Amino acid sequence: MTLFLNFVCIAYSIIVLISSWNKRVFIPFLCLAVFDLLYVFPILIELILGDAHTGYYGFILAQNDVATSIVYSIFVLTFEILFYIYIKSQAKKNKKFYLMESMALVRDKLSNSKMFLVLFGILLLIPIFGIIFAPNPADYFKIGAFPMNRIMANSDEIAFNDNIAKFCKYFGFLGIIGIKLYDKNHSFILLILRIVSLISVTLLDGKRTLFAFLILILFAIDFIFSKNKSRLILKGFFLAVVISLYFVLYSYVTGKYEYNTNWYSVISEYFFKGNAVKVAIYSVLHPDKLHILDYHFQTFYYDLFYFVPRNIWLSKPLTYPDYYSSAVFGFETVRNVGWYFQTNVFAEFISNIGIMGVFLGPLFILLLCNVVNNSKNLFSMMFGVSFIVLIELFEYSDLVKIVFLIWVILLVVTKLSRRIRFSSFEGVK
Repeated sequence: MTLFLNFVCIAYSIIVLISSWNKRVFIPFLCLAVFDLLYVFPILIELILGDAHTGYYGFILAQNDVATSIVYSIFVLTFEILFYIYIKSQAKKNKKFYLMESMALVRDKLSNSKMFLVLFGILLLIPIFGIIFAPNPADYFKIGAFPMNRIMANSDEIAFNDNIAKFCKYFGFLGIIGIKLYDKNHSFILLILRIVSLISVTLLDGKRTLFAFLILILFAIDFIFSKNKSRLILKGFFLAVVISLYFVLYSYVTGKYEYNTNWYSVISEYFFKGNAVKVAIYSVLHPDKLHILDYHFQTFYYDLFYFVPRNIWLSKPLTYPDYYSSAVFGFETVRNVGWYFQTNVFAEFISNIGIMGVFLGPLFILLLCNVVNNSKNLFSMMFGVSFIVLIELFEYSDLVKIVFLIWVILLVVTKLSRRIRFSSFEGVK
């Protein structure tokens, strides 16, 4: 039964992806392609190589439960069907604003702006100087030093890492992307600066995901603006090898390899996003064997009101990754293990809502896509689609919150400016 459903999911996803390409609906197509890459393609890999034997309690339970596999297939098919219907309906509309063409025009303007170069050049350099002026720069040259508690840091080092280093890495993140967009002529100096800044951001972060995500964004920029996309195949393969090698190296240096039997299990843990969804499904189907949240909407409350201080909101929940990580380790109640495992919006929906989250999670992403797809503001579209892709990939982290807030501000400003223009027009009339 599960084998048949896996084949159905793969075949139907391929059909939907091929038949859905249309520049009129590039944004929902992009979100569909990201979903297929992270949630459907791993199904094919597992059919060929078998299940990745990762030694975490939650993963073992979820990967070996037939009911969980069936519900996961239903989840995949729900997403594919919803997006297929939406893309086909939108493709019939006479849409006059295309993201790809608009981005090309904006890049041409940015490439001629010295102010843009100076602004993002400063952002690019911030993580480099962040390491140089850290209380103890050597801390950041130990892979996973702070996230994995590999050093005995003093109070000044901890305060710097918690309050300054994270902003340095996010500024660098934006600077690297901005300079990549500016560098239309492929300057060697700007390439070296991007690489040094990328290494600095990775060292400040002390983890793996941001490194991989940033490289994927840079490759996506090349893909979007390249006229000969076939030349990018070798580059894409090289970047995939670099990411994979760093992930494996990180596991061995930090000791996380103890739970991963081989390179395949490492890749599965971090890139097969369906694992988190399966764990969430299993906890709903078998709450007596795996426990994540204490009550419905628990971490949704945190997501909506995270800015409320804990000394005011005494019963304020933790983030979803805190509860999820504790459950994967096999703890019956939440423990102080931190964000040990990555999650995503779909897993959080299922844990907070129950089995209906299997359907409401994809519907939520579709509604967001509709808002972005109907926008007439380029930057609003860019931040909107970035937010959607981020929550498909990761948990609701500080970076995701920043992107979301910028998107909301752009939506509000665009809406208000249109109303002002319309009111002025009515007054003249």
